[in-house]
Amino acid sequence: MNLEDIRSYLVQNKDNQDVREFVNGLNPVTIDRVKDFATVNDDGRNWLQSQKDSFFSSSLDTWKKNNLDEVVMGKVKELYPEETEEQKRIRLLEQKLEEAEKKEQRETLRNKALSLATEKELPTSLVDFFLGEDEEKTIANLAKLEDTFNPYIESKVEQRFKDTGRKFQKGSNGDNSIATDIAKQRNEQQQTSQNNAWG
Repeated sequence: MNLEDIRSYLVQNKDNQDVREFVNGLNPVTIDRVKDFATVNDDGRNWLQSQKDSFFSSSLDTWKKNNLDEVVMGKVKELYPEETEEQKRIRLLEQKLEEAEKKEQRETLRNKALSLATEKELPTSLVDFFLGEDEEKTIANLAKLEDTFNPYIESKVEQRFKDTGRKFQKGSNGDNSIATDIAKQRNEQQQTSQNNAWG
């Protein structure tokens, strides 16, 4: 019996338990053989890397699930420690002070806007709708109101005069601004009613 006969016999009887045990005994699995397979053989290297990746991913997921919230909360507390009662009171007082300052600034701005509206003879009841973030924007808003309001009122009054067959006349202050006279009368009526309410 030569080597080829032995090989042929082993291939034909590869499913036989005795033959398998004999063949495995000729070339036993050792740590060195596994290391060689995992480092030299491309298939072995790829298989080992996939096992490492799978294990690492699973380990990372488990660690995140068990520890990440605690780590994050610890860092948040480190960066933003809880307020003491004194710090909380100071923060609330600062907020109240800021709100009071904003309210005072708004009231000052409103008073300036009322003064300007009265001077331009615009309806003061509309001033609150035209307050801006600062004096400059408020003045610009009131200028837009004036540019829109006066021509609109004048056109309505002129149309009313035409509808009744009367001639459109100049306003009492010497110009064609009927709207100005109407706004002035409205402001005076409002001021009188406010004075009566307080007086």
